[in-house]
Amino acid sequence: MLGFDRDFWQEILSTFRSNKLRTGLTAAGVFWGIFMLILMMGIGRGMENGVKGEFGGTVSNGLFVWPGRSAMPHRGMGINRQLTFDLDDVKEIKAKVPEIELFAPRVELNGLNIVYGAEKGSYEVRGELPAVFKIQSMIAREGRILNTLDESERRKVAVIGKTVAEGLFIKDSAIGKYIQVNNIPFQVVGVIEFDGQGQWMQEVEEQLFIPLSTCQQAFNYGNKISWFVCTVRPDASVTEVETTVKGILARRHKVDPNDAQAIGSFNSEKEFGRIASLFDSINIFIWFVGIMTLFAGVVSVSNVMLITVKDRTREIGLRKAIGATPNSIIRMILTESVVLTTVSGYIGLLIGTGLIALADNLLAGGGSELFKNPEVEPAVGIGSLFVLIISGALAGLLPAQYAVRIQPIAALRAD
Repeated sequence: MLGFDRDFWQEILSTFRSNKLRTGLTAAGVFWGIFMLILMMGIGRGMENGVKGEFGGTVSNGLFVWPGRSAMPHRGMGINRQLTFDLDDVKEIKAKVPEIELFAPRVELNGLNIVYGAEKGSYEVRGELPAVFKIQSMIAREGRILNTLDESERRKVAVIGKTVAEGLFIKDSAIGKYIQVNNIPFQVVGVIEFDGQGQWMQEVEEQLFIPLSTCQQAFNYGNKISWFVCTVRPDASVTEVETTVKGILARRHKVDPNDAQAIGSFNSEKEFGRIASLFDSINIFIWFVGIMTLFAGVVSVSNVMLITVKDRTREIGLRKAIGATPNSIIRMILTESVVLTTVSGYIGLLIGTGLIALADNLLAGGGSELFKNPEVEPAVGIGSLFVLIISGALAGLLPAQYAVRIQPIAALRAD
């Protein structure tokens, strides 16, 4: 039955103490390798979270389309012609593109005066369908969001952003109160906030939402819309839908299909794909650099252990002369190597994760929007320790084999 061999471990510690400088320099190589791997992975994850945060709360299968100005003549139509979309465009697109899941045409009205009692402000008003709250992840902080009855009955109700509520309703609750939108009364039925981070959060929370049909009627917008956003079914390609939709609009509005300025679009699937590819490449690079640095440390351990074995030739020869078996010699060398790599690597792991946790705490109080929540997955730490143990064993193999080949007579004669 195997037990704790105190003398064996004391010998290993004595070996480390008698070669402090050599042991320290060797441990530093392994420490630096694992420390840099953990630190770079944390920084990479922080950058990834920051960049993705800019798209936070936005669906990854969304398509945003807006009208522009023609830049190419087509079918007798000149250039610099401002396009305008309407609900007939929406109807045809929905009929001809079954891959579309949610559709939210919208009207945007800028610079309207919003008044409640003595408080007033100028905010953007958007006429929307209820689907937009799912597409852009807006949730009710108080009250409710717009529903289908609001739209079908053309109700004069409004859902306002959190910032609008804080600006107009300093002491009162906004729910149930009436506000004046260019002298037209609307009842506030909800206060919303953006369920995410990034560039859209401030915009959404500074806006006022009313039913699309009400907006078109109250503000003489007729059948027109400003632009629209839609989502695509999971089994369909947003890029293919984008091409089809822009083709339909180009035909309806008599613009050249190759005119990139006439119809603008934003394909979130494509943008998310670019971001994912970018950070996949960054992570591969980080792993490559970290592993190469760690490998250099392990090679250093192997070389130093080999030098140590050569310096201990007489000692090893004496051990063999008094009956030490090859297995006991191999066990001693491998254990020294594994202990050295594992302990120094574990210290590097602790310090690396500690620095990442410190950076996370500092950023929690405010920091760059493009660097958020740096972290290292637990599986990476556990995997790193496993790699260190294996690497330590491999680093000790060559010195151990050399030690086994030492002949006792020759060793005792060595200087």
